[in-house]
Amino acid sequence: MRERNRDIRRRRQRRKKAMKARIKELISQAHTKTKPVKKPTEILQEEIKAVQKPATRVVRPPKGAKKTGEAEKKGE
Repeated sequence: MRERNRDIRRRRQRRKKAMKARIKELISQAHTKTKPVKKPTEILQEEIKAVQKPATRVVRPPKGAKKTGEAEKKGE
């Protein structure tokens, strides 16, 4: 378990560093152009949205609930 947690932490750290590097690169690209189409902050927001994943939640029915398929069959 401890190794797994360590791996997760390392992965998270690596992802964070990669994101920071990408952001720096984007800012430098935006500044090198004579007239940037978008402001660096706008590019950053788009990048951050692309990188961040929504937390995946497993939605389970309540324990006593019947499965919808079974309930429909009995009703017919």
